Amino acid sequence: MSTKRQTTGRFQEQPDSWQMKLQGTIALPFPLTWIVLALILFVIGYVIHSTQYETPSALNLVIIKTILIAAIGNAVVYYEKLLDELADNLTDLLDEAEDRAQKWIKGYYRTIFWSPNNIYAGLLLGILCLAASIYAQSDIFVSSAGRIYSLILSFIIGFLGGSMFWAMLGFARLTADLGKTVRIRTSIFDSKTSVLRAASLVLWKVSITATMVYVAGLSAYYFCSLRLELLNAVIVFIFGVFILAYYVIPQINIHRTLTRIKTHRLQSLVTQIDAVFDDVSSSPTADNMNQLKELFALQRIVNGKNSWSFGINELLVLLGSVLVPLIIFFWQQ
Repeated sequence: MSTKRQTTGRFQEQPDSWQMKLQGTIALPFPLTWIVLALILFVIGYVIHSTQYETPSALNLVIIKTILIAAIGNAVVYYEKLLDELADNLTDLLDEAEDRAQKWIKGYYRTIFWSPNNIYAGLLLGILCLAASIYAQSDIFVSSAGRIYSLILSFIIGFLGGSMFWAMLGFARLTADLGKTVRIRTSIFDSKTSVLRAASLVLWKVSITATMVYVAGLSAYYFCSLRLELLNAVIVFIFGVFILAYYVIPQINIHRTLTRIKTHRLQSLVTQIDAVFDDVSSSPTADNMNQLKELFALQRIVNGKNSWSFGINELLVLLGSVLVPLIIFFWQQ
């Protein structure tokens, strides 16, 4: 039985993702399991590199691919830990009965980690990565053994990456579903600490993790003699843009919720301001004037509230993390 959910007992009877099960089987703490597996794969690649007299670029590619395997495997485990944290705080985050909230979140566990589509997505991306590698690394390896081994690593990366990609889409759906399938507790005055901020923070962590994997993948083109095939260039560009869109688009629903609340509050204040203004016009006392000033001050506060659940600093960090490596990559080609 997994130990990570024993503090609450809410999900003890639910199976883990296969990445988490593998970590539990090997019985090493996070993130050592996938690092050890990557090291074993690297040792095999190093032996092939030494015995087959491969080029330095071939060894660099093996290093980068094994790093990617460790990073992607740990990313999925980390994503499940993020969902565990969210699930353990449902009472504070959702305006629903606890049994309904648990049913809702368990549905997303099934969708994100336990669905057969998780495996299908891995197989599909594994085949695509295999095809891309066949065209990109044909002149790097001098031996058939080295080339075959590198292609195996590419398929493993694609298989793990497909599972990671499926999990990311699940988190996006979860964020976009807030306020629709389940009610949420929110206010324009606590948008930085409410369920909206919590959901945005989870999406931020998912996006940053994906960005680190993305930059690690790009490094293969910096340190290895890989050709920029059209297919690879398209994949690199699309994935970079996808990370940016991934962080913002699911939060449009949150933005609409905050905008609706903000508009309602402003309309209420305008009604009060009109009433007090009429009183001031007919009887301009000090109390009436102070009340009007206070209402105008409150109107400025509400009007200045951000209707997005994330700040410009977070967006700039993500933009820089994605766009700078992408620009350098295409500039050097």
